[in-house]
Amino acid sequence: MHTQLTALLAPVRHYDSWIAFDCETTGLPPRGRLIELGAIHFNRNQNVISEFHEFAKPPHRLPQFITQLTGIRNEQLRNAPPACDVIDRFVRWLPPDVPLIAHNICFDLQILAIEVPGCDRILSNRLAVDSLTIARSMHEFPNCRLETIAHSLNAASFGKGHRVLTDARVVQALFLHALSKSFNSRLE
Repeated sequence: MHTQLTALLAPVRHYDSWIAFDCETTGLPPRGRLIELGAIHFNRNQNVISEFHEFAKPPHRLPQFITQLTGIRNEQLRNAPPACDVIDRFVRWLPPDVPLIAHNICFDLQILAIEVPGCDRILSNRLAVDSLTIARSMHEFPNCRLETIAHSLNAASFGKGHRVLTDARVVQALFLHALSKSFNSRLE
């Protein structure tokens, strides 16, 4: 029943910890630019080991749609560092040999590569898991939007969606739920 899910998780199942991360942007690639980057390093006992969170100043003002979607305002980004500095600190924050997980991970990696050419090569040395693919393989959610998954997993209390740490927490909850389902293991 969970053969596809088991296959998706097999490369990262035996790790003791993972990193769920997310990017908020001014829009879609190739013109979208990073405005917020966040990550949660967590273990199979659901403990958060550490967190990373920073705003990044884009080269232009935020579209009103993005402010409405995320709640992030131009005033919050006025004194933020440039994206390249944020990404540099993020890459230095990453513990070695810990797999990355994101919802539609190709989008997030593409945004990082737009901001820092070659960043995708640095991160490609890590195992990466797409939680969107995991959610689709589980066939238990009405749709695979993070808001829907958060509600289904009773994770809606994590905070407002379309913010990096909230979305990373939902990715964490989904990943641990999938591990539990796929391998019938207790995560205590």
